[in-house]
Amino acid sequence: MLCAELNIKWLDMEQQIVGLKCGVGEGEVTITQRRLTDSILDTYLRQVLRHYLPLPVLPVETQIPDAKVLDPTTFCSVIGSLAYLVGGSRPYLAFAINYLVCHSMGPTMENWELLDHVIGYLLRTHNCGIQLRLGNLSLTLWSNAGWGGDLKPLQIGFIIQLGEAPVIWGSKRQTVVALSTCAAEYVALSDSTQHLVQAINQVTQFAGNLLQQSGCGLGLHQQQDPQAHAIPDQAFLFVDDTILKHGIKGVWVKAKDMQANALTKRPLGPVLLQALPFLGINA
Repeated sequence: MLCAELNIKWLDMEQQIVGLKCGVGEGEVTITQRRLTDSILDTYLRQVLRHYLPLPVLPVETQIPDAKVLDPTTFCSVIGSLAYLVGGSRPYLAFAINYLVCHSMGPTMENWELLDHVIGYLLRTHNCGIQLRLGNLSLTLWSNAGWGGDLKPLQIGFIIQLGEAPVIWGSKRQTVVALSTCAAEYVALSDSTQHLVQAINQVTQFAGNLLQQSGCGLGLHQQQDPQAHAIPDQAFLFVDDTILKHGIKGVWVKAKDMQANALTKRPLGPVLLQALPFLGINA
């Protein structure tokens, strides 16, 4: 009887993975969270309009003295559901959710209006998902530090792609003090490189020499000469040793080409819309 209950876990092709819906097409697999998305939209009681971006283009004043706190329990509940979406299939919502989390303990009307904006974007893109295509097994890391942005302290984020699809991503506050923008980038790269090493080991375990044939790419947004600024020794040496050990190709990219910007900065309209197809996301 127990075997009959467990048989569903050993299907030739998985269709459900911990809340993720897997759709199989010709040469590709699409991962979505349609059920969770519909649940968020159905239970959200405030009226919203459809939006093309997760947040308004211009910053909104959210820290107003003596502003009335409105229903923090419901606010935190919705944010928690959105955070699960970010971790499952929507990495580009990370900045918007992190921005709202900063105000989750005392949400004001302005904070609720920003949440309305995020829900409105979700309403327009409820079918959005990640597309995994066959053929390309190369790993690419995009690492970025969002210094001077809306979030304080400094926010770091990264995306690791397998082929064209994001498979690992993350965003958090930087835990050390950087004395320059270049140092901030290297600290972010040091943190994200640890995840890249784990990804290399996992893909090598399952794909063998296919990974070595495809090679690894590494993207880092850096607008200044790394030799012109003080860089934390530990961060620099760790990144340098990892690149040499695994034969990773390092590339310095411009700010407009950095695909991890969506995890650390307020997304601009044209930049976000151009980045989504590049990240293997069918928004």
